[in-house]
Amino acid sequence: MVNLRKTVSLTATGLVAATACLGKAAPQTRPNIIIIMTDQQRWDALSYSGNKAIRTPNLDRLAASGVWFKAAVTQCPVSAPARASVLTGTCIEKTTVRTNADAGKKNQCPFSTFDQILADNGYHPEYYGKFHSPTKMTLVYKDPDQGGLSGSSLIVGEKLLYKQLTDQKVLPRPLVQGEQFATGCYSGIPYKPDPMDRRYGLPPQPASTSKKGGDDDDGEGGEEVHGCLELPADITLTAFTVGRALEALDRVKKSAPFTLTCSNWPE
Repeated sequence: MVNLRKTVSLTATGLVAATACLGKAAPQTRPNIIIIMTDQQRWDALSYSGNKAIRTPNLDRLAASGVWFKAAVTQCPVSAPARASVLTGTCIEKTTVRTNADAGKKNQCPFSTFDQILADNGYHPEYYGKFHSPTKMTLVYKDPDQGGLSGSSLIVGEKLLYKQLTDQKVLPRPLVQGEQFATGCYSGIPYKPDPMDRRYGLPPQPASTSKKGGDDDDGEGGEEVHGCLELPADITLTAFTVGRALEALDRVKKSAPFTLTCSNWPE
């Protein structure tokens, strides 16, 4: 396992470039790689950055023991284009992924991801959580807990597993005034919209009439749902994703070298 105190955080371009060096290294000297990715988080949404309104102790610990880039910028403030850039180390002008809709196109992006390069050089890659990039990039991953699913089936399979969990753990109930039913992965679970939600102030609507959002509807969990979800913390989508990643870590650490990504969904 890589010692976090000795690990230097890499830019997307640097991470992809480093894969070539890792591939040439002797198997016994290749480090295992764990990537933790947060979603929809501004540079100052971190108490380590001086933000007094929030608490992020775990991310603060990583920042303090590694490298924190104060002037880092994203290639694009839109999910799929930004993620494709991070995965390939290439600017959005070259990835051809310009909008969220591009993530679903079959031949989008001609470049390999760093996990694809690592897999070609003897690494075992696994990925858990939100992907939201061209589905052909997921073909390198296999989910042993779901019969070896890969590609778009892997993404769909993970959401189905979570839906099964909430169906078992969350008892259905009618809405009360001020609530609406969530959509996407949280479909059918009550939440209290805040003022930026498009259904804020409306009477409670049946789950069957809860429509998905417009351009922000990425099919991966959010779909313009903004507010407080009536759900215990231990069965949120974040807890589910982290749990799956930890289970994977216990398994893959017995067969190094590996690369494991845990990417949280927006909540």
